[in-house]
Amino acid sequence: MKITVFGSNYAGLIKDTCLADVGHDILCIDVDQAKIDDLNQGRLPIYEPGLEPMLKHNHSEGRLQFSTSARGVAQGQLQFIAVGMPPDDDRFRGSASRADGGP
Repeated sequence: MKITVFGSNYAGLIKDTCLADVGHDILCIDVDQAKIDDLNQGRLPIYEPGLEPMLKHNHSEGRLQFSTSARGVAQGQLQFIAVGMPPDDDRFRGSASRADGGP
């Protein structure tokens, strides 16, 4: 399956790499050009045991791609949003705990 992911944070990169490792084609889009350049060179902005070799392997096989361009969103049969939310902003408290926005 072709999947597009917005954001290359901790949770996003782990999910992206694991999905690519089981055979999905992943396009990860992020606004941070330096981070995308590092990822395309196999340099991770995070540490997770075993992630670096998985990322490098799937990137070299073409299943894991990184870009700053949202034009690739059309390629995805499925889209994920993996961007950070401000942890200290009361407007977001409880928003992920229940579908109806309750506590």
